[in-house]
Amino acid sequence: VRDTFMQNEAGNKDANPSHSNGIEQRFKLGLGFKANEKFSVHASLLHSALWGQSQSETGASFGGATGGQEENFMSVNEAYATWMMSEDFNLKFGRMNYGFGDGSVMSVNDWEAQPYSFEGVLGHYEAEFGRFQAFAFKYRDLRDSSATHPASGSSASPDPQHNAYGLVFDLKTMPDWLKMMN
Repeated sequence: VRDTFMQNEAGNKDANPSHSNGIEQRFKLGLGFKANEKFSVHASLLHSALWGQSQSETGASFGGATGGQEENFMSVNEAYATWMMSEDFNLKFGRMNYGFGDGSVMSVNDWEAQPYSFEGVLGHYEAEFGRFQAFAFKYRDLRDSSATHPASGSSASPDPQHNAYGLVFDLKTMPDWLKMMN
């Protein structure tokens, strides 16, 4: 639960400054199942809401199954499997949080109501001197659901999407004056 009180949000000193107060909540449920030493699955469900009804809601109605502004909606933030292929190498696939570079390059942003999640594959190799990670994530599927068949010329690409591919190396053995290197 987090309370945010904003005083004079617009920064206007001449007019009557406006204030706002909002209480947010986030409930995170982590689920895990370990089939054996080599294979496990993980899921995290999130429910985020602002306390109080919105102005558009009247009485006790909530405008449908997800409730007007989706305050009764629980989403799947993560749903992935981990396969330990060897003692040093494992493979994760599915929907997962991912960050590297101390969060300054790519971050989970876990303080937000809905942290970032990526669908794809992540390979992780651990050595004594460092850690290697290779990933392939599908960021966005840009296909218009109302579009006609791609062969008819409705899109420049038959499968428009944004993807990310990366290779990350983290050095573990560093001098004291160097916090991180990747």
